[in-house]
Amino acid sequence: MRENGRSMVEMLGVLAIVGVLSVGAVSGYSKAMMKHKLNVQVSGMNFLLQNALQFTSNLPIEDGMTNMTYLFNKLNIIPDGFRYEENGTSRIYDMFSSYIILYSTTQYSKAYKWGLRYYIENTDFRFPICQNLLTAAKGFSGQLFYFTVTLPNGGQLNYYGDDYCTENRKCLKDIKLLDIENVCKVQDDSQSLGQISYFSFDWF
Repeated sequence: MRENGRSMVEMLGVLAIVGVLSVGAVSGYSKAMMKHKLNVQVSGMNFLLQNALQFTSNLPIEDGMTNMTYLFNKLNIIPDGFRYEENGTSRIYDMFSSYIILYSTTQYSKAYKWGLRYYIENTDFRFPICQNLLTAAKGFSGQLFYFTVTLPNGGQLNYYGDDYCTENRKCLKDIKLLDIENVCKVQDDSQSLGQISYFSFDWF
């Protein structure tokens, strides 16, 4: 005699398989979305830095340290996925709610005149963001004075551009993948300390 329907055991088996497939699909989607966000983030940072290096070359510098981030909004060059906000101070936010500030300074007579600083507050993605920023800095080593990475202990690492690195200075162009991973691992560990980290691209 032919039986109709499915047994409870069969139904539970089907549900278990569907559950496993669903978890795999969600995990795969999350990874794909994160990869997309990181790609947009590094593309946007490259875009901001390239434009900042270009339009600041002929701009006069005001006395002291001045927030010039509003220039990106004025020139309508905010990259896709980023947003500009003016709430007491001008900032550009990315998709990780980290923020970027462009500033000029006359405080250091023999140091940089311009800087693009990226601040990380509370995010679980410090490691890949750090990798993105170091890789971006290396790509602009011929135009930067130096690139700064802050450390959880309050110290910092400076990597110098092509025209400014010497035997006693770390060169941006010489950074290897392993160096980037080691530096960014320290940044990743700082997440548990709840500290604000920043990365600074500086030039004349």
